[in-house]
Amino acid sequence: MDKYLAETNILDYRHPRLVKLIEARQWENLPEYDRIGAVYDFVQNEIAFGYNVMDDIPASRVLRDGYGQCNTKVTEGRNLWLSLCSCPQQHCPQLG
Repeated sequence: MDKYLAETNILDYRHPRLVKLIEARQWENLPEYDRIGAVYDFVQNEIAFGYNVMDDIPASRVLRDGYGQCNTKVTEGRNLWLSLCSCPQQHCPQLG
């Protein structure tokens, strides 16, 4: 299981930018169900739709840029979820 939770070049869920966002939004204080909704809402409504320079950019860059296309926005959602709870994403159907 650990290999599926490891950080990668794209899923950089320990990046300081993500940690600061989670702390600022206080998502870690929410019940798990509400965390999922908060992440989903953030990615859907606060990361604008736009085409990234490449498909394989780190999720922290999507957050920095403030926009992403379908696949990079999904990566951002997964990144935030892993940063929040480090649990397997298959338990979070809203995040793919």
